[in-house]
Amino acid sequence: MNNETSSIIDQNEREYEGLIVSLEANQERLNILICVCDQEKLREEIIERYSKELEPVIPCYRIDLDQKEPSLRAAIASLVSRKPELLQSKNAVITTTGVEKLHSIEWQQEKSELDKFFGYLQWTREGLREFPYSIVLWVTSTVEVNLRKKSPDFWSWRKGVFRFISSPSNFLPCQEFLPILQSFDEITIDKDIPLISKEDLLELIEQIEVNKGKKEPRLASLYASLAKIYNLRLLNLPLSDYRQELLLAIEYYQKAINLQKELNLELDLVASLDSLAGIYYFLREYQKAIEFYQQHLAITRKIGDRMGEAKSYNNLGNVYESLGEYQKAIEFYQQSLAIKREIGDRKSEAKSYMGLGNVYYSLGEYQKAIEFYQQSLAISQEIGDRGGEAYSYMGLGNVYYSLGEYQKAIEFYQQSLAISQEIGDRGGEAYSYMGLGNVYYSLGEYQKAIEFYQQSLAISQEIEDPSREAKSYNNLGAVYDSLGEYQKAIEFYQQSLAISQEIGDRGGEAKSYNNLGNAYDFLGKYQKAIEFHQQSLAIEREIGDRGGEAKSYGNLGNVYQSLGKYQKAIEFHQQSLAIKREIGDRGGEEKSYNNLGNVYYSLGEYQKAIEFYQQSLAITREIGDRGDEAKSYGNLGNVYKSLGEYQKAIEFHQQSLAIKREIGDRGGEAKSWFNLGLTYYQLKRISEAEEAYLQARELYQALGLAADVQKCDRAIRQL
Repeated sequence: MNNETSSIIDQNEREYEGLIVSLEANQERLNILICVCDQEKLREEIIERYSKELEPVIPCYRIDLDQKEPSLRAAIASLVSRKPELLQSKNAVITTTGVEKLHSIEWQQEKSELDKFFGYLQWTREGLREFPYSIVLWVTSTVEVNLRKKSPDFWSWRKGVFRFISSPSNFLPCQEFLPILQSFDEITIDKDIPLISKEDLLELIEQIEVNKGKKEPRLASLYASLAKIYNLRLLNLPLSDYRQELLLAIEYYQKAINLQKELNLELDLVASLDSLAGIYYFLREYQKAIEFYQQHLAITRKIGDRMGEAKSYNNLGNVYESLGEYQKAIEFYQQSLAIKREIGDRKSEAKSYMGLGNVYYSLGEYQKAIEFYQQSLAISQEIGDRGGEAYSYMGLGNVYYSLGEYQKAIEFYQQSLAISQEIGDRGGEAYSYMGLGNVYYSLGEYQKAIEFYQQSLAISQEIEDPSREAKSYNNLGAVYDSLGEYQKAIEFYQQSLAISQEIGDRGGEAKSYNNLGNAYDFLGKYQKAIEFHQQSLAIEREIGDRGGEAKSYGNLGNVYQSLGKYQKAIEFHQQSLAIKREIGDRGGEEKSYNNLGNVYYSLGEYQKAIEFYQQSLAITREIGDRGDEAKSYGNLGNVYKSLGEYQKAIEFHQQSLAIKREIGDRGGEAKSWFNLGLTYYQLKRISEAEEAYLQARELYQALGLAADVQKCDRAIRQL
């Protein structure tokens, strides 16, 4: 439980205890207690709790106000007439609800239901004296504010006010669309009401549709306002309701867009298109996001909104980047950047550099990525944008992590983390912990990686970010995979999958299926692994994620290699390679060459394996990926060992070892020592073999990898 949630529970408990004391202390007199709560579920839980607690000693009753004639006195009098035992009782609790259902806006009525309620309270206060009971009146926070102003005499009689905290996500500030509502002569609205509820807005929209017709121009703004409520509610909803609320937001944005198009309301249409496209982008329904961003772009160009045009290009860049269509993404980011420079928007300019850095990072063009991240960083520092500075450091950390320069990556992630903590950016903090976890995972320091991933997970849960929470579960699963704890890994992947499915994140769902496939591959359950990879592939094709599709083909290739079906494995790796070439993913291309080398190595076709490993090596040098460069040297060492060319094998393993030491990859270093031990053993250089095995053992011991320590012990015993 996070600190904020814990604090809310503690405060609500204190309020509850105060309410119980006030109810138990009442002695045969009118006792007006006002309870404030904005969430129906919480209100009902509290009512049920105090009714059960008091019932053995104090009888408890409940009434609902009549919406048309919301008189508290009349409702209590009606209860007393129906329950004659109340005439004899001098100590009872009457819980009053229904105020939350009263409308603050009315169609063709002189007074709203809430105004009537306040009037009755003010003018019938004296009539309540005849009821010597505790009256618990439940209101919302909005009603409480107006109760003080509109029924001051009644308010002065209160014996206590108890405020129970919940998330008032069911409301929007009235000021957002007060001018629209006031433009209807038929609508009665109190301009002092600070918030309007979803229910009031829904009913009002229905009345306008019936009385004014569905083409009333002002309806478009109200549809958009309702969509905004549904969108805002996502921040405070349990996951089970998440997808439903998103669908409702989509429905009302679409209604707003249809009407705005028909009535040529272009300024309003721009805002609605941007919001709807943003939802589809969040859901990773990229083709739909593109469709609405393209419409947004067309209108901003038509009306001469240069900033809006730049925003459209930037958003399209984000979508194409997510789709793995990197050249298209670059074009859009550059168009956005040109406009931002032209209008002198430095902060947005930095964001475009950041976007370009992200694309070149995804392409494996790390030096270019570094240049763009540094440009973003320089502007952020110049204008004092601490958040932008933190994300630039994050980008630089990602690049150096991929380059295998782990110490540099750690420094940048720590700088990002420090700023995120300083400015209170919990999301940025979670990403920084995730980055640090990735580095320690790659270094083979799995316990440290777990600690950082758990910190990232805790924050994601605290700020209720289900997408990031799912990523954290995936990362934890990857660590347990590497530790050989496959069942634990599967549990984490399934938690990630469940969240992605609940929030409708198709891309996240695909990633979880891929990870589950990898885990079952490790377990030797190959048919299950294939099923999961095929599920992942189907989703990636459906949403147009070319980069993800390439990964799934590669993973299927790995499973078929494990099954010994080498021709099928080659076909899948070739499909993966073709997509990576098509989208310009040099880093991914290098990995496909490596995978093809592995298959030909398993087939005993060593010359072909060498060719693919050398192609992989050439790209790692070209893009500066030190970690994968070391891996390529190691693979070449293994091939030459199998060919009996032991001296060549030693040279390659030593090159691999040197890089792993340089970048601080202790797990990789241990592997290189072990491979050297195997090669020295073949050459009958027993003392050197023993020394190499001992070096590997020491590193594995330090990393807490018991199975690998045992492997070294077995090798030493065989000398």
